[in-house]
Amino acid sequence: MPTSSGFTAYLQYDFMDQTRNWGAWQSADPATNPDREIRTRFYTIGAEDSGPASFPGNTGYERLYVVPGLQVPLTGRLTVYTDLRIPVATHVRGVQLVAPALVGLTMGYAF
Repeated sequence: MPTSSGFTAYLQYDFMDQTRNWGAWQSADPATNPDREIRTRFYTIGAEDSGPASFPGNTGYERLYVVPGLQVPLTGRLTVYTDLRIPVATHVRGVQLVAPALVGLTMGYAF
């Protein structure tokens, strides 16, 4: 991501190409799943302040999470997915506030 001595806005793109069949804890027979490939694109828009009030020596981190989740179909087309991201390892640059866990909520609608 570009850095500057002021305000930075960014657009992040991630891509996931799902091609492997998986069931429970192991590979699954492709004959049991009619899906052959699912391509998913993620777009994230964000901003950060790296101006004089920021602490550039205290930014940046790496975390490893365990992420249990729950998917609930509300109707034939509307589904809610939630997860709890529990950090099992955290490394931060400098001294920072960190959250003990993160909660995700996604609503999906099938057209």
